[in-house]
Amino acid sequence: MSDEDYEWLEAAMKEYTYDEASKMKEIAEQMKKEVLCGFDPEQGAYKDDKLYEMLEELQSMIETHERNSLNFCLL
Repeated sequence: MSDEDYEWLEAAMKEYTYDEASKMKEIAEQMKKEVLCGFDPEQGAYKDDKLYEMLEELQSMIETHERNSLNFCLL
């Protein structure tokens, strides 16, 4: 396979492949920000349901494939 074909194939695979590990990392980073600045001490709760939605999305990804639980722990 030529270098040009290899680069094209690699770019195409990255563009059309859903990387759950990267998505979980992104969600975890967003959750960290939300936990640090989204808590309202007067109400004793978080300002919106954003954190709960992120937790549900993570749970869904972890339940989809057993490898995702390991990937999440490694994050």
